Amino acid sequence: MSSVTFILIYPIFLAFHISRVVIIRYGILLFGILFIKYLFDMVNMTLLRSL
Repeated sequence: MSSVTFILIYPIFLAFHISRVVIIRYGILLFGILFIKYLFDMVNMTLLRSL
């Protein structure tokens, strides 16, 4: 999900003359945060299912 969002938002940010370095930095940060969130959600659902 976050990769698709980043791919769709990237050209819009470039249109507003935001630096590519800033876009990529925040994109990676967003990707990391969402990856950890999805990982914990998946672990929690797996543990609940095993009960």
